[in-house]
Amino acid sequence: MPYLTLLFLANGIILYIPGHLSQGNKDSRSMSPMDGILIGLGAALAMIPGISRIGAAVSVAGSRGAGKEHALRWALLLNLAALLVVVGYDFY
Repeated sequence: MPYLTLLFLANGIILYIPGHLSQGNKDSRSMSPMDGILIGLGAALAMIPGISRIGAAVSVAGSRGAGKEHALRWALLLNLAALLVVVGYDFY
């Protein structure tokens, strides 16, 4: 139980820090491939119990200079791909 508590605390820190960074105004055309890779790696943190996939992806996108709307859109698109894979596997 203390391990899970520490992971939830880490999730809170991941979600808290980007809210205090300066907000950028990058959109899809101005993001680099490295930004996409880092956003995907942020979403991959969700493999650790207690870490939110969408929250981590939005936090990484925000820290890379994306606006809030674009960061949320990218995180939801990443989530959509993961859900389609799970549904396909369940259907199979």
